[in-house]
Amino acid sequence: MRDLEKQQKELAAQEQKINNELAYLKKLQANIQASLRQQGVTNTAEQAESRRQNAQMAKEAQKKINHRENEQRLNNLLKDLEKRKAEQRKAEAEARKKAAEARFGRRRKSPQRAGCRPTKSRSRTRRHVHAD
Repeated sequence: MRDLEKQQKELAAQEQKINNELAYLKKLQANIQASLRQQGVTNTAEQAESRRQNAQMAKEAQKKINHRENEQRLNNLLKDLEKRKAEQRKAEAEARKKAAEARFGRRRKSPQRAGCRPTKSRSRTRRHVHAD
């Protein structure tokens, strides 16, 4: 009987150790789950920050693309403007040339008295000098 009592006490002690370990494991499991939940919240916050940064980078990339497109449009407008100015200068030069040719042609065709040429005079009347 004493052996039986001794075995019962040993079994009770082992049972107590098992219960203590089980309680410790449950507490540890609860702590781990709490930690995982907290990390999940932390991960969610990190994911939100990552999404915000990605959105910011995409926005800046789009701004750069828009800036490049605007620069290209501006360069094209400036090229067109320079081309128009060059065409306008060419047309004006052609008009001046035609006007000069017309003036020159009129002078050549204007009837002058034979053998006379106009003198350079500051008076308002023209004096003609007979050319020798």
